[in-house]
Amino acid sequence: AAAAVAFVDVDLATGTVGGAVRVTKAADETDVTSYAIYAADAAGAKVGTALGKLSATGKNLAFQIKEGTSIPSGASQLLVLTQNALGEMTSGPLSPFADATMQAVSLTTTGFNGRTIGGDAQILFDEANRKLLIVTSDLSLVRCEVDGTACVRSDISAGETATGFAAAIDTTNGKLLVAASVGGLPGLLRSGLDGSSPGFTDISQGAAATSASAVSIAIDNVNHKVIVVTKDESNSGKSALFECGLDGSGAAAKVDLSPGTSQGTESGGSPNTVIDAAGANFLVVTNDSAAGGVPMMLRCPLSGGMCSYFSVVASGSNLGIFPTILVDSINAKALIVASDVTYNPSLYVCALSGGTCTPTAFTAAAGVGVQAQPAIDALDKKLLVATASHDQKAGLLRCNLNGTSCTFLDFSTTSATGNRARIVVDPESGQALSVISSLTAGNALWLY
Repeated sequence: AAAAVAFVDVDLATGTVGGAVRVTKAADETDVTSYAIYAADAAGAKVGTALGKLSATGKNLAFQIKEGTSIPSGASQLLVLTQNALGEMTSGPLSPFADATMQAVSLTTTGFNGRTIGGDAQILFDEANRKLLIVTSDLSLVRCEVDGTACVRSDISAGETATGFAAAIDTTNGKLLVAASVGGLPGLLRSGLDGSSPGFTDISQGAAATSASAVSIAIDNVNHKVIVVTKDESNSGKSALFECGLDGSGAAAKVDLSPGTSQGTESGGSPNTVIDAAGANFLVVTNDSAAGGVPMMLRCPLSGGMCSYFSVVASGSNLGIFPTILVDSINAKALIVASDVTYNPSLYVCALSGGTCTPTAFTAAAGVGVQAQPAIDALDKKLLVATASHDQKAGLLRCNLNGTSCTFLDFSTTSATGNRARIVVDPESGQALSVISSLTAGNALWLY
């Protein structure tokens, strides 16, 4: 028999389901040729014909249930039965089969000392321990179970105060790394993934006191370095690079990323950085005020050297509010999400080499995207975008990776709404997990 089966409904519509059925292969597949997937009733009996069949390959498998599928009458579970030339097993593992509903969870934690922790918040998924890690603007770590329960707060500030921050997980060493703007200079906070033993390292290497008015972070696992890209007000608001080891040691002197590019004054606003491992580059998107407030992309070699600078939009102005960049490794594209001044988010699908980008407006979320952060559900090959705006609306977009066929789930129908949204995807289930900082609830944190 198959070892296990699991299903998470990722269809945002009410009354229908869709998503990947994940089958854990049998421990011994000697006599197994295929796995049949059925709907089943509460007693585990088959309901109707097989939904699908997967050939045994020696690996764990996944079967895609098309979004918009109705659950057969009487069914409440999924059943997987192994097959061979002689027939089919009569029993096998079961998984719940139900239309998922949105849940809003207030993240109440210990150690608050009467304070409400919120403001800006960033969410990370600790795959090794299957925990949610939420870093907040007062340099706290809120660590929760995946369902938002059992949250515990830790102070990871190491006595520092930051005006900006960006967080990442060092999977090599099992550490939480936070790039922080401290007194206008870049620094690195490092702690355990549970918030233990926090420490701070100044990585500015004598740079001017305004060299990090905004910060972003990415981890170069090939060269075992931390990459921090900043907006450098000491150099007319252009982009600057600071690098150090994964433990904060060996910090290099600041590198001006603008030589050889067309970066102008105030071109490095709101930097966001990602690693393109296949291309051996790091990619940075900024809000370029010099070009009219539009998103621009820097492509820089991880080995050092000159960067290339590309316009993301063909025309327009004020389109680059809070830009975020991802690498779509499925289609070898850079995905950039940014909003305009009327809170309308858009997607720009770009070649990893820069140059031509294809824009797509997220019309399903018009007016609610001053904060729009994307994530990729690699299992279901979907783009998820958490949105929030100053009028306290918040929600979730789910689209194809090219921005088409979007559906929008409005969070404001629940008890909390927000003006800042962050998102991660559980890589095991494909479930979207979004954290909203709610002004209507005193900057409290909510998990959707």
